[in-house]
Amino acid sequence: MAGAIIWLYNDFPNPSSFGRLHPPVISYTNAKGLVTQDRQRKRSWYEVQKAFQAARD
Repeated sequence: MAGAIIWLYNDFPNPSSFGRLHPPVISYTNAKGLVTQDRQRKRSWYEVQKAFQAARD
């Protein structure tokens, strides 16, 4: 692996999406992070952790 970057660490409010045709929870939250807004680890956290650990070994 030449290099990698985690583009989005945590979920965050996204007021620019408010009012669009999304489900209510998604309409105001960017939920693409590795952790939630209150920093609870999501499943993706563990997958990224495994990938980086494999790269170190």
